Amino acid sequence: MVKVSLVGGLFVGLSVVSFGQNSTGISLTQIAERVDKSGKTISYAAVREVSIRSASGSRTFEEQVLRSKGMLYLSYPKGSIYADQRIYEKGGQRYTYTKSTNELRVSPVRGGFSETVDLLKRASSVQGVIVKFGDAVASRPTIYVEIPSSRGRGGSHRFWFDREKYVTLKRTFGSSPSDEIGGFEIVRIDYSAKISSSRFEWPKNARVITVVDDLKRMAKELKLQPLMIKGSGKTLVSVGQMEYEGQKILRQFYTDGEKRLSLFVMKQTSAKIEFRTGRVKKYQWNSAGMTLVLIGEYTEDELKVLSKSVKSS
Repeated sequence: MVKVSLVGGLFVGLSVVSFGQNSTGISLTQIAERVDKSGKTISYAAVREVSIRSASGSRTFEEQVLRSKGMLYLSYPKGSIYADQRIYEKGGQRYTYTKSTNELRVSPVRGGFSETVDLLKRASSVQGVIVKFGDAVASRPTIYVEIPSSRGRGGSHRFWFDREKYVTLKRTFGSSPSDEIGGFEIVRIDYSAKISSSRFEWPKNARVITVVDDLKRMAKELKLQPLMIKGSGKTLVSVGQMEYEGQKILRQFYTDGEKRLSLFVMKQTSAKIEFRTGRVKKYQWNSAGMTLVLIGEYTEDELKVLSKSVKSS
């Protein structure tokens, strides 16, 4: 039986057992509110291990974390492949500073506490959600939340929240609960650490480079027009290069906060480009001597409409 209370004319569930399992007595909405408050107010110093699996293989590395007043600072130990980088997050933006080049790359924050809060809120209507007391992480008791993929869109997410502070101590995600693509786990955390606000300031003389700047540079290197999705509510998060059967491709990654979308641009080909797309759909077309492919958590008709928003940057 699901207990509910009437607040301001809205029914607020105290559990979600009708959609899955909840043995904690704390609703997803309440967890989301506490995670949101925690992200804005809790300070700590921590060390976490990050794991990522991709087509080029799996990698694991360590991050040193400072958080205070909604801001985040990441650094890397000596000998790390990322030792030359420092990452700052504040005001919804991520600033990646590379010491050797004195460059500061700016992009929207991905996977921050705000995204976690949005996921938890949307999960209240998802079938099969599990909420229970979890195993300890970094010697802290946790609440475990598992959110399966919904209606064939998105992947499966698993969270371990500090039961007292509601900090995300561990997170993994994948195409299904049994398929882990990546995530992180905090191995040490200190909530009493004294953190100076100066730790969240990057060098003032750094050369600022935006994602669009990177897009234009890479397009020029590949002798392609700098096309991107514009005016459709999608935010360009990252760009990069990849190769498909000897063909160099400019890849762009977008999100609207809920669904993901990738745009691939390459020199025109008559071949039907095939990627391992899983549950997502694909739309391919040719324009101005280029072949373009949209892949995302949309229907083919939706992707066709989105293709009209691809314009020069």
